[in-house]
Formats: sequence, structure tokens, C-alpha cells
Amino acid sequence: MEGLDKNIAVNETSKISFVEKLAFGGGGFAGNIMIQSINMYLMFFYTDVFKINAMVAGTLFLVARLVDAVCDFTIGYLMDHTKTKWGKFRPFVMFGFIPFCILGVACFVVPGFSDSGKVVYAYVTYIGFMIATTVATLPGQAILPAITQEPMERVKLNNYAQFLGMTGMMIVAVGMMPFVQMLGGKSMAKGFILTMSIFAVIAAALYLFWISKVRERVVVKKVEEIKLKDALPIIFQNKYLLLLVGAFVFFMSGFTIRNNVQMYYLIYAVRRPDLIPTVGLLSMLPLIATILLVPVIVGKIGKKNALILGMSIVVISNVIQYFVGYNNLTAILVLTAVFGIGSGLFVPLVWGILPDTVDYAHWKFGKRTEGIITSTFVFTQKASSGIAGYIAGAALVAVGYMPNAAQSPATLNGISFLYNIGGAVFAVIAIIFMLFYDLDSKKYNEIVEDLHKRDAEN
Repeated sequence: MEGLDKNIAVNETSKISFVEKLAFGGGGFAGNIMIQSINMYLMFFYTDVFKINAMVAGTLFLVARLVDAVCDFTIGYLMDHTKTKWGKFRPFVMFGFIPFCILGVACFVVPGFSDSGKVVYAYVTYIGFMIATTVATLPGQAILPAITQEPMERVKLNNYAQFLGMTGMMIVAVGMMPFVQMLGGKSMAKGFILTMSIFAVIAAALYLFWISKVRERVVVKKVEEIKLKDALPIIFQNKYLLLLVGAFVFFMSGFTIRNNVQMYYLIYAVRRPDLIPTVGLLSMLPLIATILLVPVIVGKIGKKNALILGMSIVVISNVIQYFVGYNNLTAILVLTAVFGIGSGLFVPLVWGILPDTVDYAHWKFGKRTEGIITSTFVFTQKASSGIAGYIAGAALVAVGYMPNAAQSPATLNGISFLYNIGGAVFAVIAIIFMLFYDLDSKKYNEIVEDLHKRDAEN
């Protein structure tokens, strides 16, 4: 084991102010109203409004993630080599949030191009949005270990980000289509542009609040050059990061497939497009309520067990929903709420566990690399979304989906299978990864104590 990096200094404040926590959470809200608009509605927008083939759209999602992988690791590497008067993370948010907001709107513009021209436009705007997402949001996630080393303050900060982030997600899930219909009238294309423009203005204002209030306290006195060959072992020999990444990729792939297919499921299988806001509300309210209970649940059973519990609830609810059928409206609504409870345990906990893997790497390798570790994790988030988008697009084509047309019984069953069983299978694989994760509170506290002891000696 290498020695601890002697250039680490902790300007520790035991309690983070409410305003700073609110600003930190506001960044989560800002990111989610843009990102979740893309995640939940862009596939449907591409096939039914933009008018491109589902397979073409799915391939775009996958290709964009591969291109964005280079950006993820580049920004992570740059963060670990950055030192400015604003800190090492904040400058990226300062210069990245405006392109992020603008490109988010551009993704929902229907240009008057030929079919091939529209595909090119979709590639340019979507890949541009993904790159801007990395620049604007990755530092906002990587900064958490630099704000405080106090475990409970980290949990509280993360809960603010997750609670407000999920609130933003709920607004998108519940409000997007009513806003589109209200603002666009008979033109869904116009409605999407106006709705996304409003979301972008809100996101920009919240990012300005984040920039003005969030501060870095765990600072580096001297920026150490970390070469790629030194950074790779921190990723590939960090067993806890790899296990968490595995669980995250598979669970979020299933979660995103469900989001991508939800519009088709409600419009064509259930034949109740009017229920889109209701289903969005029923999935998000329990999710947000569960987030508030996460500290209590973690205190009772620990982070790992709480994470596995959440994923197990998702598996059970999805399987039951498939077998009760898409004509049982009451069961669909109840099980949607149960799904939200399970997701509400997973989403905040996985991000709350990530800083533990940063401290583990610091302890094991003697280098503090929040940037490269967080960029690895964010890349897996995007990769899972890309994989899910490709699977959703390919599966829709495979089951015979035709936009704006009556679907065959086989197609409807295929949509229902994808919506429910697809997510359940991915969640089961994620559970298997977490069964091998053994960085419990006792082991983590010993690591932090050792880090503090070495810091005092240096």
C-alpha cells in the first residue's frame, strides 16, 4: 500500500449550512429536469413526432454513449488536475451549464430537413447534449467528497440532491405531457420546444444558485500529476467501485428501459394516454417519500442491505405487474407505486455509497481522485442509458411496433414484457453484484480513522 498523499488539507466545517445544502440539492433538480426529459420522452419524440425509426433512435442512444465515454474520462482527468481560485470542480459547472441548457432544448426541435438530414441533426444535438451534460453535471457529483469528510453530512447533502433531483424528475414525469398539450395545442412539436425552454430557464437559475453557494473544503494544496497508467489501477483494482458499477449499470439499464417504453405501454397497451401524469405521480411520490426515510432505513439495516431491499421490491412489483396483465388498471397503479418505493431506496443510496469508494481508493492507493472515480461512475450511468435505449429501440422494432397505428396483440404483449420483465431481469443481476460488496460501516470507519491518523502524522 502506498503512502497517503501529503498534499491533502481538510478545511473541515462540521455542519454544512441549510442554504448550501439547498443549493447543492438545487443542482440535482436542475440536472434532472433536463436529463430526465431526455430519458423519459426523447425516444417517443423521435419515433412519433420527429418521425425516425425506433431502431435508428436506439442506435443513436448507444453511439452517443460511446462517443461521450471519451468526454467522461477526459473531464474526470481534467478535474483531478485542476486548481483555480474557484476550486477544482466549480469552474466546470460555471462554464458548462449554459450549453447544457441550450442543447437540451435543441434536442426537441424538429428541423425542416430531409429524413437523412433529420438523423444528422439528431446525432449532433443529442451527442452535444451528452457532452454538455458531462461538463455541467459530473463535477457537481464529484464535488461531494470535497465538500466534507463527515459521513452524516455527506448523507444529508446527498439526500438534498436526491430529494430535489427526484422532485425535478417527478415534475417531468407528471407535468411534461400536460405542459406539451397546453403550450402546443394541436402541435406536439411546438409544445415540446416551449416546455423544454421553460425547464432550461429554471435549470439555469438553479445552477447560478449552486455556483454562488457550494464550496470545496477538502482541498489539495498542490495538484499532483496523475498519469493515466496511475489512474487505471485506481479504477480496476478498486473492487468496491467495480461491484457498485456493476449493480448500477444493470439496475439503471432496466430502469431506463421502463422509462423509455412507458409512453408506448400507456398509449397502446393500456390505451389510457390520459394516465401518463397519474402513473408519473404514482411512481415518483413514493420514490421521493422513501428517499426521506433512507437515513432511518440505513441506520437499521445498513447501506448494502437497504440497496438490495430496494432492488428486490422492484423485481417483485415488475413481475407481478406483467402477469396481472395490462388491462388490470387498479393493479397497474398500485404496483407502479410499489415500484417507486423500491426505486426510492436504490437511487439515493447508490450515490451515497460512491464517496465511500473514493475514500477506499485514497486509503489503498494514497491518491485522492474524486474526478476519475466519479467520471467512471457517470460514464456507467450514461452507458446503461445507451444500452437501454438501444435495447428499447431494437425490441420495439422486433415486436412489430408501428408509430401512430393500431398494434397487434403480439406487439402489445411484447411492449408489456419489455416494460416489466426487462427491468426485473436487470435488477436481479444487479442484486448479485451487491451480494459481494462487503465495505460495511465498521470497515469504512476504520479506513476514515486511518486516513485522519496519517493526515495528522504528515
